[in-house]
Amino acid sequence: MGRGKIRIDSRQVQPGDVFVAIRGGVRFVPSALERGAGLCVVPEGAGYSDGEKILCVPDTVGYLWEKARERRSRFSGRVIGITGSAGKTTFKEMLVYALTRAGKRVSFSPGNRNNQIGLPLAVCNADLDAEFWVLELGTSAPGEIRALADLVRPHYAVITSVYPSHLEGLGSVPDVAREKSDILAGVKKGFVPVRFFFALEEFVRGYPVHWVGAVEEKTFPLPGEHFRDLLGLMSALGKEMGIPDLVSVDWREFEVPEGRFRLIKGKDKRVVDDSYNANPGSMKASLSSFKELVGEEESVGLVLGDMLELGAESQKYHRDIVAFAQYMFPSAIKVFVGKEFREAVEHEQVCAHCFEDWRQYKEEIARILSPAKWVFLKGSRGIGLDGLLELWV
Repeated sequence: MGRGKIRIDSRQVQPGDVFVAIRGGVRFVPSALERGAGLCVVPEGAGYSDGEKILCVPDTVGYLWEKARERRSRFSGRVIGITGSAGKTTFKEMLVYALTRAGKRVSFSPGNRNNQIGLPLAVCNADLDAEFWVLELGTSAPGEIRALADLVRPHYAVITSVYPSHLEGLGSVPDVAREKSDILAGVKKGFVPVRFFFALEEFVRGYPVHWVGAVEEKTFPLPGEHFRDLLGLMSALGKEMGIPDLVSVDWREFEVPEGRFRLIKGKDKRVVDDSYNANPGSMKASLSSFKELVGEEESVGLVLGDMLELGAESQKYHRDIVAFAQYMFPSAIKVFVGKEFREAVEHEQVCAHCFEDWRQYKEEIARILSPAKWVFLKGSRGIGLDGLLELWV
């Protein structure tokens, strides 16, 4: 099957790699071959026949899962699985940073490869010589965490949070909690912040769960209870794995992933870019962290975008966030983006600027926020608030 990595993007193919044509990817097989692919895996009936560099299979996603299972069965180190409604990728990056600083060899899922295609792909390319695999498991529908956990078989599991998220697929917050708890099946120990006890307690009974309190670490650069929760999880996990000082590494060089409460020094402002995604819980946690960061600074601008996939109760959650933002930052300049927030602002009768789509009003938004020394950005990925960064950075 070739000797390189497994790829699903033909632009990333290096000589000797295996290109797996997922969904419409079969049209990029010629490009993958030109780039030196050692093998291209294509679905049967796509116009190709088995050959020296072509393998036809009934299901290319199934092929990816099969290879991931084989890879996992050959790994003798420890696997850490991470899930949660918010904080998965940030915790993964924190853990990889700390383990590496502690002298451990770590392989991890790059970016946010945590779904039914991204996670098996990450496993296929994980380093068999590593001491730890740190893997992120995501979900938007019932049963996905169970399937992903069965694939990677983690020794330790971390649930970073339980919030209203992907409710269109998962149904309700208890359904979210039930889905997240599926990562705990078969683990040696699971770790959960104690403040999610009431959300998760009935679903984790019988599992080896350690309820974890928040931890302060002086050199950690980011404020807020959310990050202290993540440090607490890491501290407890480190002790369980025989690395008791895991959170005591020098954090001054740590950088959060793009779009996840990243502090950016702009031309005339400081911007907190938390625009990668949002749900009601992560929105409140992030606004609270931002409040801790800026203190009583009055020259503040908030740009909050709609939180998507919240189902029938979407309006309730958007109204709650409008009220929360007003309570936390009564004097801030507030810009809300999206249809849901527009209705919520009208209902709550808050003084704010509303735009259904920011793309048509960039110059106006820049003018509105010109007095602010600090700007905070957060919304669901589909709103794309990161596109506003060019106004200030």
